[in-house]
Amino acid sequence: MPLKYLIPAVVLFLASCADSRFTPSLSDEIRGEWMRADDENRRYIFEGDFATTWNYNFGTVIAPHWYAAEETGERVLTLKEINTGNVQRWKFSETDGKTVTVVDVTTYPHFYFNLKRKQ
Repeated sequence: MPLKYLIPAVVLFLASCADSRFTPSLSDEIRGEWMRADDENRRYIFEGDFATTWNYNFGTVIAPHWYAAEETGERVLTLKEINTGNVQRWKFSETDGKTVTVVDVTTYPHFYFNLKRKQ
């Protein structure tokens, strides 16, 4: 193939790749450190297939929990506590990147709380 045809073909190929838009997964959207909007001492880290939660009071980490995390429904994350095997199901609202509402749908009545991204 002559060079004069190869360069435009490469440019068109790269331009078409730039237009590809993939919807991020829930895990991608919530990846990082968060805190409860009503109690900034309650912290959460979501990273792929695991999550960690804890309270931070008096300069000490209190009540840490480690979870295996799996997306099991539309915007639902199933968290299995690694040490006890307890399971929780959290449904996440759409996020603006800074805040998200979480509904614990494990049992009824459901428990709602808001998280904000730690800055």
